[in-house]
Amino acid sequence: MKPARFALKITVNILTIIGCLSGAIQLMRPFSFVEWIETAPSVDRSQQLSDTFETLSRNLGWQGSVKYIVNGSKKIDKIWSKYPDIFANDRPFQINSMSKQFTAAAILRLQEQGRLSIYDPRCNFFAKFCEGDKKIVTLHHLLTHTSGLAPTFTLDDFIWTISPKEIAEQTIKLTGTPGKTFEYSNFGYQLLSAVIAKITGLEFSQAMKILVFSPAGLSHTQVYTSGIDPADLALGLSTWILSPLGPTLHAPVPRFATNRANSYGAGAILSTPEDLLKWAKHISQQEFLTKESYAQYLQPALKDYALGWAILDDSGERLVWHNGGSTGLHSDFYIGENDTYLLVMSNTHAIGNDIAKAMNSIQNLMTGKPYLLPQERKWIPSFSLSFLNNN
Repeated sequence: MKPARFALKITVNILTIIGCLSGAIQLMRPFSFVEWIETAPSVDRSQQLSDTFETLSRNLGWQGSVKYIVNGSKKIDKIWSKYPDIFANDRPFQINSMSKQFTAAAILRLQEQGRLSIYDPRCNFFAKFCEGDKKIVTLHHLLTHTSGLAPTFTLDDFIWTISPKEIAEQTIKLTGTPGKTFEYSNFGYQLLSAVIAKITGLEFSQAMKILVFSPAGLSHTQVYTSGIDPADLALGLSTWILSPLGPTLHAPVPRFATNRANSYGAGAILSTPEDLLKWAKHISQQEFLTKESYAQYLQPALKDYALGWAILDDSGERLVWHNGGSTGLHSDFYIGENDTYLLVMSNTHAIGNDIAKAMNSIQNLMTGKPYLLPQERKWIPSFSLSFLNNN
């Protein structure tokens, strides 16, 4: 390994120069930078994906599990991690916004049962939506992020005591015209969770089990509830620290129990690699929902967003995709033609935007576009030289 080349940044901060002065040098938080090099896609996508994740692990400290399947054959099934047990096939992993695909599927299942229509006004279920301009907001608007709702829930903190019904009773204001603008809204999917709970008369977690998880054979997929021990979940590596041996990651720390619980269908679902690949097969082979439901499920509205999925087809190859992330945990899920699936589950917290940039590179690679690869990270110590008044 080549020795790191360090540059010294000295910032002089003159506070006061009166009489006798003394100087003090303080070691500040180190900063770093990564140079990214554009790379052309190749015909051998499997090898290029493998090489790319190897580079991300080596140069960014990225850690995670990658499963890449083509025509039912595993091309990549590898874990890059100091803690491989985190990615065990039966260990629940917080999939965050990837939860939305399951919530959308539950709404379609209720439609198949004749209990609602995705074009029903939200007003049919909760009186708060019968006021003013909110009357025209439909379930389809909520599913496709075209409702005009604000992006996030308005409470200061996510807390256990908020139920789907209480979420639905919050004061709601539109920030756009329903059906005319796209605004990614977690709040919209929380409201859909409230609809599912009301129609079924069950707790949201139980309704999802009956409508989706059990009939789809997803035995390790569930909604996060207060009864789940965070220690049983996959945990994120939260921050970088600078040690005598160089930059390292903290040990896993729980990040989910206190801040994602009441996101419900927007981001509170737990799953495993094994279950997610089983779910991908259901979607690819259209064997869980009806043909009519799948047509609605994967039909994009504005910004190429369908029902809980984004549709990527600008490269000529249609990909169904979604990601999900929170502090220390990130997932990307692609379903392509010919039973092609790519599932990336990472427990590495982003350093700046580096991890997000890396996942954007994976998306470019999957869609046949040039993509960026990180070179070796350079860590630079930072010092502050201050002159202080002793008087």
